[in-house]
Amino acid sequence: MRSVAVFKWKGELPNDDESDPEQLTTDFARPAAETLFTELRKRGYFSNVKTPYSGEGGWHFTINVDVQSYSVFTMWTGIGKQDEDYFAIQSYLRRGCLGALLAPRQPDENLEPLCLVLDTALRAIPLVTDLQWLTDQEFQNAYCDGGPLPQNSAEQRDEREPE
Repeated sequence: MRSVAVFKWKGELPNDDESDPEQLTTDFARPAAETLFTELRKRGYFSNVKTPYSGEGGWHFTINVDVQSYSVFTMWTGIGKQDEDYFAIQSYLRRGCLGALLAPRQPDENLEPLCLVLDTALRAIPLVTDLQWLTDQEFQNAYCDGGPLPQNSAEQRDEREPE
């Protein structure tokens, strides 16, 4: 299932005066995370945080869709050309401490309700362009391994289709 959103951001980003590359990467993700969070809240979705918070290379927040609680992580990726700012959103079903430690990982299909909500919200943000949905493997190939974004994901720009 395609559960990782990757998109270009056309908005302002913090200046890059920061000497610590990890902190700079985290700072870059803040405007996109805050804008998405605001759009979701505007659409009536509940969160147990007032704003996204910084941690582990990006910005995090929780959001409830129906009766499920999800963790949403926004990060700057470095994918693309130097003058392009691509971001990724990865999501996880929140299961509590014992569930996370003892239960097997939940299937990606459990993310589908959240992915549909995120897709609608991201498409409503004018600063988001070139939205694509990738599988975990496609994202790993582009982000971790330095490969290009998959060409076959281009159709994901027009319509969200579960795999």
